Amino acid sequence: ARGTIYDADRIPLTGSTTDTIYIMDQKSSSRREQLLALISAQRISSNPHYDVYRTAVYHPYATELLQKEHGAFVLRTTRRYSQPQLACHLIGYIQRADKQGMSGLEKTFDAVLRDNSRELYARVDATGSILPGLGVIEESSKEPNGLVISLRSSIQREVERILAEQNKRSSVVVLEAATGDLVASASYPFFYPGSVEQYLESDSMELFHQATQGQYPPGSLFKIIVAAAALEQEVAGPDTLFHCDGAVEINGVRIRCSSGGNSGHGDITLAEAFSQSCNVAFIQLGTLTGGNEILSMAELFGLGRTLLGGVVEENPGLLPDPKDIMGAGIGNLSIGQGKLLITPLQAARLSQVIVNGGRDVPIRLVHGLLMAGNFEPQLPTVQAGSFSHDRQIISPKTAELLQQWMVDTVEVGTANNYSGEENQGAGGKTGSAQSSSNGEKVVH
Repeated sequence: ARGTIYDADRIPLTGSTTDTIYIMDQKSSSRREQLLALISAQRISSNPHYDVYRTAVYHPYATELLQKEHGAFVLRTTRRYSQPQLACHLIGYIQRADKQGMSGLEKTFDAVLRDNSRELYARVDATGSILPGLGVIEESSKEPNGLVISLRSSIQREVERILAEQNKRSSVVVLEAATGDLVASASYPFFYPGSVEQYLESDSMELFHQATQGQYPPGSLFKIIVAAAALEQEVAGPDTLFHCDGAVEINGVRIRCSSGGNSGHGDITLAEAFSQSCNVAFIQLGTLTGGNEILSMAELFGLGRTLLGGVVEENPGLLPDPKDIMGAGIGNLSIGQGKLLITPLQAARLSQVIVNGGRDVPIRLVHGLLMAGNFEPQLPTVQAGSFSHDRQIISPKTAELLQQWMVDTVEVGTANNYSGEENQGAGGKTGSAQSSSNGEKVVH
């Protein structure tokens, strides 16, 4: 038996599918086959003495007849994974041969989850036949181990339903801002951990968890960082005026303002430039602020670092070197292009800091371990270069301005297609970044 992984409400995420196992001698009969067909039992193995059947259906009357008339030995057991399996990428999978964790939480906490001394055995005669009347016996020397994580099954299930409906390669991350709890994280397409081999040669990258492993150019999401750096350095304020005529040229490189059209936005304040995602204004703002100051702010927000401390597979993203932001490079940096990559988890963390009034709270996936029935809380696992404690990284005043600008983005700016009563008070930031995938131009 392998230890159960639970969500934050102690709802099992693994081992929640119950099966009934029937062990019967090989004296088949039409009556027996009818009963097995009734409960949709399938033969899963045989040896010289017995056939073994399994079904997800438990039928008390059929079970009683199989026991009385056909000498069936009956076990109730669980499957490790459900189909579909909730949070498959975070949970990971185990190797069939030796039941060793190979990815995700199954791999990281393999030693804990494997340490469960549950045994099933039967007394047999000299020929290997089970002695009637004694049946199959279960013994365990201790309470099983387990793992409690921060996910909320209800939110995770709804996220996965929406992703499946959209049927596009995509990812969602949901954080509880005040606590840092990762309450949902999903990537589409999903996979079934019970038969990983079918995905190994696939081109659809089902085993790849985009939320923590996918590294993408952030585009205008990065304007949150640029604006925060400018406000903290006091080089500009909400009413600082810029002029956009549709494009700007830096060292011979011409960069268009895609949201302003051919003629641009004209005179535009910083607050308006944020909600309208004006490239020209933000390139001017980035030049005023300075590339090093912008990169320092990006590091404070956790970009270029892993955030979960190695408990699941995670990539750190990429921040450019100082030499990459010289000359025209400052233009790319100011609008989230160039040698700049972030993960969806890092993108969620940007908004988490803003919602928290500028306070950084470490993201947490693991709540604690169940060791022989006792709960042992776990602090966020922190690797070198990650953050281990709450801290104020931008002033509450700056955070309040960014909160309002993100609300403006939804109400009157580039995300106004999400405005409406159901989204009243919601804030956000759009980002569209030109990139390439498999040799083709794409827009993230």
